[in-house]
Amino acid sequence: MKWLQDHEVAINLALFKRYQFYHIFDPNGSKLLSYDTYKLTNVMFIVAVTTYNIFSAMCFFTDTVNSIDSVDLLLMIFIYSIIVISLLKITVLLYNADQIWELFDLARLDFLTSKRCRKNIGILIKYRDTSITITNLYQNYSTIVFIIWMVVPLILNTFVLVEGPNQRYHNIFNMQYPVSASIYNRYYYLFYLMEIAMGIFVLNYSMIIDNFLISLCWAIIAQYEVITTAFENIGNDCELENLQNRRENKSFEAYEDLKSIIMDQEKVYIKLKSFYHVVWIIVIFLIIIDSVLLIILTYSFVMICSSAESFSIFNILKISTAFFVFVIQLYLYCYLFDVLNDKKESVNFGIYSCDWTKMDIKFKKLLLLTMKLNNADKLKIKATPNKIVNLQLFSSVMTTTFNIVTVMLKTMKGKN
Repeated sequence: MKWLQDHEVAINLALFKRYQFYHIFDPNGSKLLSYDTYKLTNVMFIVAVTTYNIFSAMCFFTDTVNSIDSVDLLLMIFIYSIIVISLLKITVLLYNADQIWELFDLARLDFLTSKRCRKNIGILIKYRDTSITITNLYQNYSTIVFIIWMVVPLILNTFVLVEGPNQRYHNIFNMQYPVSASIYNRYYYLFYLMEIAMGIFVLNYSMIIDNFLISLCWAIIAQYEVITTAFENIGNDCELENLQNRRENKSFEAYEDLKSIIMDQEKVYIKLKSFYHVVWIIVIFLIIIDSVLLIILTYSFVMICSSAESFSIFNILKISTAFFVFVIQLYLYCYLFDVLNDKKESVNFGIYSCDWTKMDIKFKKLLLLTMKLNNADKLKIKATPNKIVNLQLFSSVMTTTFNIVTVMLKTMKGKN
């Protein structure tokens, strides 16, 4: 597949090129000692971030940190969870790089080749505009949240004096390190720059991957809507109405149209299977981890609000902005897979809506066989054997999250 241009696809390709994400999967990219330069760079970045987090986690096994309060501990778990899911996302995508490269083809405006599907290219353009708007907003909001987290410790360190040799300067992610407070404070800006690098890692390997998967979901939804509309128009448009006095010719052309659209539907289905094969583990772990993160953030928010410490408003700002990032993330995944399932299932309604009553028996047999095959297709991503990833799952996760936080707060009050 050749290098794609922004106007050729129904995804936010400009965003992925800007973050050098698209380049990772290009099999014709630059080489270094027979290794792909972008892939090699990203593997080195993954190793560096993993090493950094292992180094940070060693604080739990040393006596260099006197005590970690509950809020700091929760926020550390929060950050480690984000890093884990970010590492999982980029590892899965790098492992399946060839399949990801082929999935870009699915987003092409000319991916569907049948005459009737090509007439409905406006549907793809409409979805592309929506996808570009949403993904840009999500990426920009995530960047703003990171900037807020990056600036807050500098403000706190400016206005809050360090009291005693054991008090550490505030940092971006409330992380602790297996070094004494004096050493940490002396090399504070070195640790600060390393945390900035880790934040950039999250933006590039978590949020940008989310936007890529969201864009692909929208592209698949658009392709299925194009197919459904093409089925609906068989025998119902002006072109065929002009042939109503030539019944045999009309049935033959309708039969050929039906076959070509079925072939396009099969192409989309093959790509959809490949897409699900790559992303299912990412989606499942993301839902689990997002549920945990929302519990942590909500509980931390309540704890900080009830605290009498000064400057707690800054921590409230950090937690509340991060909370909405993960609510939006979880909602978009559940919403898009819900819509995708509906669009895939609505294809049969489009087939039934064509003017099949005036067609010959050959057309009707093919139409009936197609509908039976579509009904037998149960391809969906499931969080559990009985729970499909959809808006109902999002509602269930949010309800469970707030119920757990409520129980935790009641238990805390009972102990006090």
